[in-house]
This record gives sequence, C-alpha cells and structure tokens, in this order.
Amino acid sequence: MSAMNNNINAPFRSSTLRKKWFALDGSFSGFASFMTFLTARLRFPVMPSSAHSSASASGSSSLLLPAAFGGSEAEAFDENVAEYANKVWTRDSALVAMAMKIAGVPTEEAATPIRALADVYERPENAKCMQTLIDNPNATYNDETCAPIRFDCVTGNRTDPWGHMQLDAIGLFLLAVVDLGLADTYIALVKRFVLYLYAVGYWNREDRGHWEENSSNGARFSSIGCCVAGLRAAEEALRRNGDDETATVAKHASELGNAVVQDRLQDPSGPTEDWGNIRKQNGRKYDSAVCTVLFPTVAKYLRLTHEQGLSIFVHYRKLVRKQGIARYENDAYYTANFQQQLTAWREQNDGVRWPPGELMASWAVPGKEAQWTIFEPLLLSGAIAVNICSQSCFSMRRILASIEEEADGDDVKFHVHESYVFVNDELEPNDIRDLLWGIAYVRMALKLFHDKLKESKMFEEQLEQILKLEIVLTGVKPPEYANREHVSL
Repeated sequence: MSAMNNNINAPFRSSTLRKKWFALDGSFSGFASFMTFLTARLRFPVMPSSAHSSASASGSSSLLLPAAFGGSEAEAFDENVAEYANKVWTRDSALVAMAMKIAGVPTEEAATPIRALADVYERPENAKCMQTLIDNPNATYNDETCAPIRFDCVTGNRTDPWGHMQLDAIGLFLLAVVDLGLADTYIALVKRFVLYLYAVGYWNREDRGHWEENSSNGARFSSIGCCVAGLRAAEEALRRNGDDETATVAKHASELGNAVVQDRLQDPSGPTEDWGNIRKQNGRKYDSAVCTVLFPTVAKYLRLTHEQGLSIFVHYRKLVRKQGIARYENDAYYTANFQQQLTAWREQNDGVRWPPGELMASWAVPGKEAQWTIFEPLLLSGAIAVNICSQSCFSMRRILASIEEEADGDDVKFHVHESYVFVNDELEPNDIRDLLWGIAYVRMALKLFHDKLKESKMFEEQLEQILKLEIVLTGVKPPEYANREHVSL
C-alpha cells in the first residue's frame, strides 16, 4: 500500500483531547486555555539527583542525558531499549536542549546536557582525534578516527565499536553551544569544531547520517544543513570574541555547504537526503531525516525561504502515515512484527544483538513501516518558520491525535509514544513513551503554535476554517503542496 492511499486523517487516541479540539473556535484565548490544560498534564521529567554525571575539566559534575531519559518505567524496557538508558548521543542532547529552551525552560537549565558534553569533548583524547584531522586533512577518516558522537553516560567515554561518522551531530552540537549561551565559555571548543568541519570537508564527506546506517557515497542533505547552521552561529560567536581569523574560516566553510543545500532544494520533488547513493541507484529518494533542517534553530540559521519550505513539505508528504511519519519507504526497523523476528533471530544466534543489515532489510513489509511521532513537531515548527499556516494547523492536529491518555484519579494524564507499530496487522503504540525528547518536541510545538496564534489574525482565521472542516467530519487533510495551494501568514 502506498503512502498516498493510506488514511492520513489520524484518529484521536485521547477522547479528552478530541473533545477539547472540537470545542476550539480558532481564537488565541481558546487555544491558550487548551495549551495550559495539556502542558499541566504533559510535564518534563524531573532531573533525578542521582542521574549519571561526568566530571568536567574543572572538577565539577554535570549531567549527561541518556537517550532514554524520562522514558517508560525500567521494567517496561526490552533489551532493545536498555542500551538507550546508559548511552548519550550528541545529536539527541543538542536537539533536546534547544527544544527545551524554545518550550520555555530557563536557558541555564536547558543548557545542562550541552555543558556536560562540552566538558567531555574537551577531554584530551577527544581533542586529539579532532586535532589530528585538523592538522592533516588527508589523515584516515573513519568511525575510529573521527570525532565521537556517542558516549557512556557513567564514564563519559566514547563507545566503540560504533558508527561515529555522523556529521549532523557535530553541526547540531556546535549550534547548541552558541544557542544556549555557552560559546563564550567554550570558545576554544567552538574554534576546534569549526576547523574540524572545514578540515574533513563536511559538504562532500561520506556520512552515516541521522539513522546511523551504512555510510553514504556523498554527504547527506540533513547533515550538511545542520553543519551550515552550526557554522553560521559559530561565526557570530567567534567575531564577538575577537577571533576574526577562525570566523572567516567558519564563513567560508558555511558557504561551501550552503551551495550544496541550495542546489538540492531546487529539486521540484523535494531535496534528496542521500544523493550519493541515489546516483548509484541503490539509495532512497524520500527520507524523513530531511525534516531535521526544519528544527527552528536550524531553519533560522539556514535562512529557509517560503518556497524552500514548500519544497521540503512536498518531500515529506510521501512518508505521511495514519498515526505518524515513516523514516523512509520500506523501512525494516520496527516494521510489522519486527520484534518477533528479532527475538527469534537472537535465539538462533546466541544472543547477538543485531543481524546483518541486508538480512534486516529483508524483513521490511511495504506500507507497514513504523510510524514515528517525533517528526510532526518538526514539520509544525518549520511551517511556522517559513509561513505556511495550513501546514502548521494540520501538524498540530496530528500531534494531538498521537497523544494517549490515562486515568489519573478524577483527572487524566497524557503520554507521548515514540512510535506506532504494526502487531498482527493492528497499529499499536510501542512501549517506549514519555522520553524527554518526545515531550520536549511536543511542548516546543505547542509554544510556537501558541505564540504565532497570538500575533497573527490570519492564523486565527485559518485555524477556525480547519476546525470547521473537522466538524463536517472530513478531517484535516494535508495541503496539496505539489500544486502549491497554501495559505501564508
């Protein structure tokens, strides 16, 4: 079944949210009241005093956030999730920290995981591997020699073996350091990251990308975009600190990457994530990793235009599913009955964690990819950033539809699941829910939507029109961007 034939008018998982959505009239005051109700029941996880920490260069201790921080109760985690409870990914920490800031968390608090990672990157062993490539750009570049992007939460050591060639994580970390007000404190680190990205030639470098898969035959669109944003932010910080020489390198490096970004955005069917493999005819055309450039802080520094935003939404439409968005077509990861096949394979292979990539790819069930909830907040954020009102409203409706509710005495509490998966042909929420990442993204989307509704009368009118469509029971259908039918703010 193709994406275009799926029912994409997602049903509400929560009867409470459905009733409150239908009760809205499109006004700012109405949505503000709704947002207050929801956020009070969708709280950020409390940072435990016993959380994993890593000693900084100064001897103090700061928090490293594991990927699964704030998620389901430990007993609900299967062995696939267990590793996420004690490993920290640079990409995750950067996006979570910036999302928390946008959602209204005080900057000092939101910056905690980035400060912790900065301390780790300043360790001699991590500085050395980056400096080696800075001093000799022709030195061997692979997963063992490049800058690390995954660490042990307890020790702060890089985890090997691992596919560390993920340049989007490096660009996002650089962006987060500046965005969260840490650049002046870590200006030497900012300089090292700039020189590293330039030395490795990020704009045309093999890369594992957002999904940590086999390296591409050319740089990935989302990775280049994240690096351009990070370099532009770094240029501002470096000039502010009087380092015009490195700032000039950052400017030149960002221009080289931006030329690639602009070129790929010219594609009428949307930018291709993995162009190197597409040329070899073994890659994929549509990939939700592209949505990363719609993250508000990334989009700001990329300076995406209205038309470029439309180009990306044309791309993403191919991946819309009923309760979420697929990573890419025929994705085998958590495809229908994935867990059962993985468990059986492990039993036959003495508990080896993961099968060869080619074998796992063969498990894919067309049209039954996992449906991830994390992309819709990015789409809403990007739509607001490039002034596409109808997409903002459509994405808000889908975000709310994916939230589950649970009785809490006389009240209710809400849960954000990571994805929805097929089990015996039925679409069910997976066991991983209420991750800090997921909640931060939803809270970020609510705040952005709230603020835009407050400042734009046209936005109120468009929301009112879409709500009326729902009352007619036709649901909110995604705008036909291929025909460029849209409403601007």
